[in-house]
Amino acid sequence: MKKPHIAVFEALSHPLRIKMVELLGRKERRMEELSEKLAINQSSISHHLVVLREARLLLTERRGKPAYHRLDKKLLQAALDDLARTARLGEETEED
Repeated sequence: MKKPHIAVFEALSHPLRIKMVELLGRKERRMEELSEKLAINQSSISHHLVVLREARLLLTERRGKPAYHRLDKKLLQAALDDLARTARLGEETEED
């Protein structure tokens, strides 16, 4: 069974999704805005949004027709904390 935050790191394994996380961490954005800022077609942006959403990194809110996406900073921080904790445990058990 995967640790809960493994999906977060798998989702962040693509350079475009890292750029998307950077943009979404600053403010909420619509898919069209992400497409324009990253110079990537909307179909590709949509695919990457799905990956981020499935990893629970995205919070999406519909206001009328458009959907606004923002980063779930708490989940990302929890995943980073989990990684740091795992790294510290590895240091404690490492034999020289």
